[in-house]
Amino acid sequence: MTAPTRLRHVTGAWLLSMDLRDAPDLPAARLAQHQVAAHRTWGCSAGLEVVARGGRVTVTRGFGIDRCGRVVVLAATHSVPVRATGPLAVVLHARGQGPQGLVAVREAGRLAHLDIPLATVTPHDDSEDDWWQVEDGDGHRQWLRRPGPIRRLAGTVPRGAPATGSAAAWKVEVDLGEHRLPADPVVVGTPAGPAPAGTLGTTVEVRDADAAGFVLAVRSRYPAQSTTAAAALHTAPHAVSWLALVPAPRPTLPTEEWFR
Repeated sequence: MTAPTRLRHVTGAWLLSMDLRDAPDLPAARLAQHQVAAHRTWGCSAGLEVVARGGRVTVTRGFGIDRCGRVVVLAATHSVPVRATGPLAVVLHARGQGPQGLVAVREAGRLAHLDIPLATVTPHDDSEDDWWQVEDGDGHRQWLRRPGPIRRLAGTVPRGAPATGSAAAWKVEVDLGEHRLPADPVVVGTPAGPAPAGTLGTTVEVRDADAAGFVLAVRSRYPAQSTTAAAALHTAPHAVSWLALVPAPRPTLPTEEWFR
């Protein structure tokens, strides 16, 4: 991409048609530079779902970012006829400098450098009336690596909190119901206080993590001759900290205002 320079207006100077035509390109170029420099990511942002049936491939409207950082917009659902006996790659690319996007179908493995992969479609058989298989997982669809801000939750189970098990293996439950999480979190746990005397080490395992909560399973190693390991307990002998991460939901259907 060329780096356009800002027009320098001088009192009394004439503006040519090319000056007025090129002026809108500057904000788009600055936005592309921001995408490349700040976010360092490219791919599908929202929408752009692929459906294939009866010899036609349909792509819903949506947004994408190509490798140059240009915003690519497919403002309306687009359908193209295809004929093939093998897999095909469905891609989106910018028309000119964008933002208008165009849908293209290419041979699998023969993508252009600035294509945004949407999916790979493969016919089940020679019948055009059957649904085609659509693959949009890893390797078939390029997503923006970061769909949005990550929601972070953290806390500490204090010493003396209700627990079940023995000194060598005990567990506590953490309730996340009041947070009304939109998806299951990724949780890690770690000891937050000194382990009981006589132990050789402590590990924390997260179990059954979902939007409602999770279980912290704590194991402590004792010497072989110790008689403390099997002792039952009802409260946590030391504190345990946890961190839960929930990615922002990826938008699936852009609003009407985005295309105005």
